[in-house]
Amino acid sequence: MADGRVESDFKKRMTHFAIPRFFSLWIDLRGQDLIEYALLAAMVAAMAVALFPAIDSALEPCHQRFIGSAFNHGKHRMIF
Repeated sequence: MADGRVESDFKKRMTHFAIPRFFSLWIDLRGQDLIEYALLAAMVAAMAVALFPAIDSALEPCHQRFIGSAFNHGKHRMIF
């Protein structure tokens, strides 16, 4: 019989506390703008990661030209 009482107490707590709390969180809109900004930042980051190989291959000739002009004139030596 104690098992039935524990189950009954659990159902009472669920119906009187947990379920109304869940619905109040569902209706509450206070954090909505923060979530939207986080989703926007995640979308921008995902697009940057997806587009990085194309951008890298497009900028590689410019980068090589800059490195070649900056470090291959004999005045500067790169030391590793």
